[in-house]
Amino acid sequence: MPVSLESSDIVYDARYLTAEPTGIGQVCREVLRGLARLTGTPALTVLVRPETPLPDEARDAPGLRLVEAPWPPHGVANQRRLPGLLKRLGARLYHGLDVFNPVAARGAALVVTVHDLIPITCAHLLKKSRKARFLPLWKAWLRLQASRAAAIVAVSRFTARDLERILHVPARKIRVVHNPVREWGPVEDPGAFRKRMRLSGRVIATAGRQDPYKNVAGLVRAMPAILRRCPDATLVIAGPHDPRYPEAARAADRLGLKDRVRFAGWLSDADLGALYRASDCFVFPSLYEGFGMPPLEAMRFGTPVVSSDRTSLPEVLGDAAAYVDPEDPEALADVVIDVLTDRALSARLREAGPRHAEQYSAERAARGYLDVYHEVLASRP
Repeated sequence: MPVSLESSDIVYDARYLTAEPTGIGQVCREVLRGLARLTGTPALTVLVRPETPLPDEARDAPGLRLVEAPWPPHGVANQRRLPGLLKRLGARLYHGLDVFNPVAARGAALVVTVHDLIPITCAHLLKKSRKARFLPLWKAWLRLQASRAAAIVAVSRFTARDLERILHVPARKIRVVHNPVREWGPVEDPGAFRKRMRLSGRVIATAGRQDPYKNVAGLVRAMPAILRRCPDATLVIAGPHDPRYPEAARAADRLGLKDRVRFAGWLSDADLGALYRASDCFVFPSLYEGFGMPPLEAMRFGTPVVSSDRTSLPEVLGDAAAYVDPEDPEALADVVIDVLTDRALSARLREAGPRHAEQYSAERAARGYLDVYHEVLASRP
């Protein structure tokens, strides 16, 4: 249960964690889990909403005090009400996991996590997005957040370079802390999952949103070439349906792939983990990523990964993935076929993936953020 207000140097905002969390919500949960596990963690106040599904270890950690802030972490209410709450808490540092932090807050140093600049860099692909439609306002807002921040955490070196190049954020303000990979409990046996989902033959999986920069339609367009050599293959696309972006579904219909492309929609953690584990290959053909969590999640389960060779992905995935130009459907098909048919290549990726994903632990991310907190507080009177 949330506690009464007490003075706290550091306030961590966990309100981005919801029952069906986005990528930012998942990062929020894992960093909090890491903070709860570390010994010597300073006392932290954690902002929650009544429905925030905190992990049990965070609820029970003696150094984490829960304070209720029942409004969303973005919007007008947050701008109006959070500054007063931070003042009553006596906060010296506030960490927001996204870029919707109150601009009127005074007294508490602001640490902002920036995950990507996709609304700016991919505006030509996101014309139906509000951020892209009001791009000058979004840029101005990001610059305001950057100017207010005592420190900006970029989730990759690639995103850090984008902050310098596009928003002209001084390098001295930026720190890089890679995202942690979320943890799973036990998942369903692959055979049982395949039977329940009516999957047979070789399974190719991808996961994420349907935004055009994710290039799911490009993967669908590669399927005819894959099926010519692997006729038993099925592509399973996991992720929430977005009626703004029907390109992948239209490509599947146009190519007559109704029986070979499955749109699974949003999956629970248990089902998504089971899909990763049951797949013969995970493909992530994104054109732009600030970090790129799904291929690391697949690696955690030992699934061979084929990834785009763009933006942050080579930095994050290292030598544990096979890379390809995501805008060349024939090349994409060739690499996927190689992974499906070359036992030595598949075995190498299955072995390398879990070992690589272990680097992105909750504790490591938490230590990175604690270093930022200490540095910011040490620099303030």
